[in-house]
Amino acid sequence: MVRAISVDMPWKATGEAAAATVDVDGRLTWGLHAYPDGLIETLKESSDAIILLDIPIYGLDKLQSSHFRPIDKALQSAGIPLRPSTGAQRLGLELKCRITSEAGVPPRNIRETYPYAVYKWLAYVRARDALPFLASPQAGPLLSEDFRPFFPLPYKRNSPTGTRREGMEALHSLLTDADLGLRFEETLPAPDSGAYNLKRLSDVYDAVLGAVLGLHLLRNDEWAVVRGDQEYGDMALLVDTWLAARIDGFLEANRNGEPQCQP
Repeated sequence: MVRAISVDMPWKATGEAAAATVDVDGRLTWGLHAYPDGLIETLKESSDAIILLDIPIYGLDKLQSSHFRPIDKALQSAGIPLRPSTGAQRLGLELKCRITSEAGVPPRNIRETYPYAVYKWLAYVRARDALPFLASPQAGPLLSEDFRPFFPLPYKRNSPTGTRREGMEALHSLLTDADLGLRFEETLPAPDSGAYNLKRLSDVYDAVLGAVLGLHLLRNDEWAVVRGDQEYGDMALLVDTWLAARIDGFLEANRNGEPQCQP
């Protein structure tokens, strides 16, 4: 059965990666792996999978004075903040090449993703009791202009609006919501379980966020799309019709990374 594997890895040469694997029925497993060698060894068993990497892959060679690619700026224009893509250097592209050459995964099956974009989108949809709509294969308008200033509790660090643990508790509640359609083969630890420190557990949560996107890619429904291009950078995303229109409009107005003249 074809699966999607979401990987959260450090933006450095070595470390630890979290991976979450989901099938079209929503069955999900997760784990931590030595990065990059242990991760690639695991992926050798999944040459037919969709691989989602939480790191910029394409478009970095086109950046000059800017730290952000057109797809990054499109997300920013819709209220989704990002860290500068230049911080990834060539790590994403090098990892994709290794997964292709050593694990046998076709390049077209390896996509960049961004867990925080998934988190903000899902948190907003849940706050409006709209998660059940994701069971439909057809996307509709779930977001509106108040999505831009909406920010869920952060889970990577403390903030004036709440502690990191509070943010992780909110994210854990979201990821285990039955309306997402995930079926955990192994219980997803809560922040107070003591099973992992918050840093490692937040990496696991990031991988599971990517797996939600992977589930919709496997189902080939309209909630999951790829936007941008390989020359200037592309990304797999969860969208509704509102967000898709905002991203498409921005990219059209800024083709090839440069603002276009308007009549």
